[in-house]
Amino acid sequence: MPYTSTRWKALGACSNAQVYGIHHHISVKHLDAYLGEMCYRYGRRDMEEGERVNDLLGRVEGRLTYKALTHVETEVPEAPKG
Repeated sequence: MPYTSTRWKALGACSNAQVYGIHHHISVKHLDAYLGEMCYRYGRRDMEEGERVNDLLGRVEGRLTYKALTHVETEVPEAPKG
């Protein structure tokens, strides 16, 4: 089914409501995570609340620690030899 301008407007309205109603601010650093959450919510908008919760919990694998969530691996370039 093609995406019409009406669908794009609806998606924009949903994303604006989520930003201002839930997050209040979006940082560029976490933009990918915000967009992923918006897509997840939009794709399941016709589900009942309990169905969405069960779907989310069914996707959980293991445990997410604070360190794993916030720790950024940075590559340190090697010093030139010589």
